Amino acid sequence: MKVVVVGDSGLIQAKLVETIATAGHEVVQALLGAEQNRPNVGQLIHLLDGASVVVDVSVAPSLDGSECLRFHQTLTINLLAAELKTGVGHHVVLSVVGNRNSQDNGYFHAKAVQEELVRLSPVPYSIVHATQFFEFVKSIADLATVDNAARLAPAVVQPVAAQEVAESLGAIALGTPVNDTVELAGPDHFGLMEFVDLVLSPHQEPQQTLSDEQEPLLATEADRRVVPEEGPSLDATSTRLLEWLRTQRDAESG
Repeated sequence: MKVVVVGDSGLIQAKLVETIATAGHEVVQALLGAEQNRPNVGQLIHLLDGASVVVDVSVAPSLDGSECLRFHQTLTINLLAAELKTGVGHHVVLSVVGNRNSQDNGYFHAKAVQEELVRLSPVPYSIVHATQFFEFVKSIADLATVDNAARLAPAVVQPVAAQEVAESLGAIALGTPVNDTVELAGPDHFGLMEFVDLVLSPHQEPQQTLSDEQEPLLATEADRRVVPEEGPSLDATSTRLLEWLRTQRDAESG
């Protein structure tokens, strides 16, 4: 089976490509995130020739709401059009838990629009919602930092290890389209401030963490819980944050 993984050479794309290749399938890594590398339908038809599955793990190069929306709309419309032409039988897209409850957040809104385009297409699909990755906590803190203080929404999160998301994505991609949404999360809930402090404090990061009711990053309109609505598909055997932290520190200490 030939699988095309569309992304920007980031962490998830690299892990997913390795997962699919290890399973014995042909995998093509397509780097389509940069401004200068956004192919039209004709170019995508050539790229997808012979593919059975397309997995979109792309990330917009900017978190600006309008740019994020333009990026995901354009790429998704073009991918789906090319898939119809080439006979791709499964479109998988990685999205984010909570985007339907955060329409005031430009990134979440863009992902919700992307999902709707996938649902409306005749191409069989699987939408995968994931919570925040352990590995991206510093990026979350940096995006929320003003004057050396990380101003974080009082949200509840249920973070997950990127490796487990990649493995689940691989299994879903190689399986039958669910034509629905699958939600992935780690086993434990944390306040966003607690999550950031647990990961960054041992590294003595300079940011001070403050709770800010007005902070839109990861905030939701409902109850500020950025967690699966009906329980995640990954069960409690998935990696716990404290276990992951110990592994990371052991690796750093040699």
